Amino acid sequence: FGGNTRKRLEEYMGRNGLLVTFVDTLCPLAAQIIGELPDHVSILAEQGIAVVLVNVNNSEEAVRDYFGDRELSTPILYDVSSGTHSKWDIFGVPKFFLISSDRRLIYGGVTLWQEMAKAAEQGLGLAAGSLELPHAGTEYG
Repeated sequence: FGGNTRKRLEEYMGRNGLLVTFVDTLCPLAAQIIGELPDHVSILAEQGIAVVLVNVNNSEEAVRDYFGDRELSTPILYDVSSGTHSKWDIFGVPKFFLISSDRRLIYGGVTLWQEMAKAAEQGLGLAAGSLELPHAGTEYG
């Protein structure tokens, strides 16, 4: 977002992994996750986990309007493919996918911060309690 640069998703990978967060501009639960995200990005980064937002289901204009003035300290990707829903099994947003740096799926599902954090600690070999995230998130997605 913010240019026409095309990158492979893996180019955003942190040293331990990448949290891909699927959202859109209309869902109030996606808005909740987007609002909580700034409080979590630095905590995840300390553990080597990068974060990207991937917006689906909206026009480019809607995405630019929605995210234009927000400061999220994470890349906002605009999805232009129609196959993303089936490739990632996304039939509702928001949704998390945590991928390890060696491309294993560590967590895929609803946007519950502590569930994702627990899976990250176990799946990435992080110290227990190293990902204390301040928000609950939402079970929808």
